[in-house]
Amino acid sequence: MKHAFHPPAGAVFRCQRCQYGCCARFKITVTCEEKDAISRLKIPGLPPAEQCFLPDGNGLFTVAKNSKTGDCIFSGGGLCLIQKLHGFQAKPAACQLFPLHVRHWLDGEISAEYRWICPGVGVEEGKRIAEETNLPAYARALAKLRNPEKAVFSRTLDPGLSAIRAVHAGIMKIMHRQDVPFASRLYCALRVLDFHAAPEMHEVIREANQHFAADAGDFLEKAKGVIAQELAEAPAPDALTRTNFRNYLCGLLRNDDPCDGPRIFDRISRAWTQVRIATGTGLLSELNPAAPAVPGAFFPVRQFRPGTQEAEKIWQDFWFGKLDAMHFCGQQSHHFSYEEGLRHLLIFAVLTPSLAEAFAESSGKTEIEKSDMLQAVRLADFTFSASPFFRLKSSRKWLKQLSQLQAFSSLLTF
Repeated sequence: MKHAFHPPAGAVFRCQRCQYGCCARFKITVTCEEKDAISRLKIPGLPPAEQCFLPDGNGLFTVAKNSKTGDCIFSGGGLCLIQKLHGFQAKPAACQLFPLHVRHWLDGEISAEYRWICPGVGVEEGKRIAEETNLPAYARALAKLRNPEKAVFSRTLDPGLSAIRAVHAGIMKIMHRQDVPFASRLYCALRVLDFHAAPEMHEVIREANQHFAADAGDFLEKAKGVIAQELAEAPAPDALTRTNFRNYLCGLLRNDDPCDGPRIFDRISRAWTQVRIATGTGLLSELNPAAPAVPGAFFPVRQFRPGTQEAEKIWQDFWFGKLDAMHFCGQQSHHFSYEEGLRHLLIFAVLTPSLAEAFAESSGKTEIEKSDMLQAVRLADFTFSASPFFRLKSSRKWLKQLSQLQAFSSLLTF
């Protein structure tokens, strides 16, 4: 089984015993073997075992929630009761690996990234989750929990994961060129994606191999002057681009299900708030209390204030973590094709720093600090692959328009 986890160089994790992400925000799925093993443990104060695990189909189970707090039934108010009484190794595999988000792919690859929603990621001091983490064992357990992850290149082309990985190696070759401005790399990646998305290039994608990365790197080297010139001459965002950018930003902020809310009034109210933000008048905090209280008219950001090195590092670890793990396409990422998912990731390369800029603006800072970027990244990380909003046809339409070369270049240089 192959291993594709490359932990961010300096990112560390230290459990805050806050239960914010691991024990409250996510559904914990366990195998029948894990359920039986935990049921045999002596943990006082819990209901019968059959009430602690709910059938989830295909022989799997979901850990029940505490009806009063909404936390995991095994939550001990700061430390998991399973770990407290029986040790770390007694916990389900998914809990042992948190805050890693691990995917087991159809071709045997294992990929992982940090879940930045966890307040323990990006702290000043902590332990580094490194290569020796027992990912292969977890992947075997993961394979029992869900079907292996897979992806297609586009809605009309499924060349297989091997060809997609060859294309992705080329995109990473472009994006990891630290001597080229980040905006130029983003624009170059989109140009390469656009070129190979054409129907007449389907055969090239099917036959993509290890030479694709070298070719992509050569293209960047030859075209970086032209790219810089095109970005320098990019127009300001037009009205459609500004409106769609704000709508897509609302998708980042909406961790609700826009199609299945609790009441029709709530859904109408959220939709109206989004309309107000998209037209520039509504405040982001009206849609999500964790967002800064700035109006939609603040976006797209005209000029970013300087960011501290710590803020820049948080941003790099977050965005490149998704890029390197290819955690932007497939079943767990809105069923995005590789092409759609990469466009989604490229737009988030503008959205997330813009949100950090808004946090700095709302607190009157002269630079983007680490706390501003952490708040932005944690909001973005949760909704990037989890928000049902990005599965809507309207969202895909906005994504298509925003990732057109002219619109994208205007966002990069505004």
